[in-house]
Amino acid sequence: KENLSQLYISTNDEGINADVYAYAPYIENAVSPAEIPFDIARNNDLMYVSQNASKTINKDMLPSSVESDVALTFHHVLAKLSFKMKIKNDSPVSTHTVDSIVIRKAGGKGTELYKTGVFNAMTGTLTHNSTADSISFKHFFSYTTGSGVGGTFNSTAGRDFNVMLYPVELAADGDLEVILVIDGFRKTFPILRDNVKHSDGTTYGFRATNEYVFNITIDNYVHLDGVTIKSDWTPGEYSDEI
Repeated sequence: KENLSQLYISTNDEGINADVYAYAPYIENAVSPAEIPFDIARNNDLMYVSQNASKTINKDMLPSSVESDVALTFHHVLAKLSFKMKIKNDSPVSTHTVDSIVIRKAGGKGTELYKTGVFNAMTGTLTHNSTADSISFKHFFSYTTGSGVGGTFNSTAGRDFNVMLYPVELAADGDLEVILVIDGFRKTFPILRDNVKHSDGTTYGFRATNEYVFNITIDNYVHLDGVTIKSDWTPGEYSDEI
């Protein structure tokens, strides 16, 4: 139940069962589940539940003093970029710090990055209200502690640095770049369309629910050893009593 603090329940058109909307993490200044502000710079995961697709899915949730169980299946809204750091030389043990990770447009390229907007947890729709030439992350997402995790790691245990990105389709001239600042030194890698080409062979970019793993090796230099796309970044599933 981590980061889940509110459920929205209403009767459906027939008035015989409940429609359930939930999202996580909870945003205190949200006007309604249809108007949830978000800011990519906070680097939080964003998930939602819309359990009203079936007329009978919550038919047993009757008003009474008895608690009812409802199964909540969460869906990811954002794309996850995971920078998998591996140190090639482990003797002697060395410690490094990722100071920041920046995703930015390459030169005058056409792909837009989105930073802020509104999320509708009733439909799963994101609407951006600002664009950005670059997005910088200095705190990294962790499922155990949330965002705000520091960037230190060592050669005995590599580490994944996770950031959340508004889904974007790379335009034909829309290459991006990633800038890694490690121990104060900058290393820039291009994100080419072919790096983020999906299995359908026709779409390119960062897709909601997908995980994009940047395999980084550190020895005397910093190397990018390819990008792996995972489409099985599974949503969270659990039941809760309401």
